[in-house]
Amino acid sequence: MPRTARSAPSVAGTLKNAELLEQRREELVRCATAVFVERRFDKSSVNEIAERCGWSIGSLYRYVASKEDILVLVCDEIFRSLAIEQLRDAAGGDPVAAFEAAFGGYCDSVHKNRRQVLLMYREYTQLPPAAQEHFRERESEVYELLAGIVRQGVASGAFACEDPHLFAVDCVMRAHALALKEWALGRASYKRVRRLLLAWALRALEA
Repeated sequence: MPRTARSAPSVAGTLKNAELLEQRREELVRCATAVFVERRFDKSSVNEIAERCGWSIGSLYRYVASKEDILVLVCDEIFRSLAIEQLRDAAGGDPVAAFEAAFGGYCDSVHKNRRQVLLMYREYTQLPPAAQEHFRERESEVYELLAGIVRQGVASGAFACEDPHLFAVDCVMRAHALALKEWALGRASYKRVRRLLLAWALRALEA
């Protein structure tokens, strides 16, 4: 079973109404993500983000304490958008079907959120060390999920794989190429690329 990642690093705010704080942070994340995608983290200012939200700078600082806090919230939402928890539903049962569902589902999430995934890669080193560790653990959940399915397949005789963990890392990197190397895919449709990725993985696992 995949281990449970620890909670994301705490982001301080002065607003006492927890429900309203959550709503404001959702809006903040949407606007900040757009700004960071357009201008990069280091070239963006808190003033720009506040303006994009339609807030004063004083209002913004009721929801976070720093620009780095905003990036932590943005990256946390990126991982939520990858729907890692939902991929666990694929585990169990027939290993071939389980792997297709889990790997295919992860590819779908990366493709749908490819601008955000690219942002995460680009700005990862700007995160505080505790946040970097947290998000490494979150990505490790995907490795462990895929590796667990492969191990089940090896045990049942459906798959052959010398190192399920290394194979899982390879799969995740190929999925991330949908975001990192979108330019290199040319005019290939996502449907075709997805089919070829799944075909490659299943051929590699053939017993």
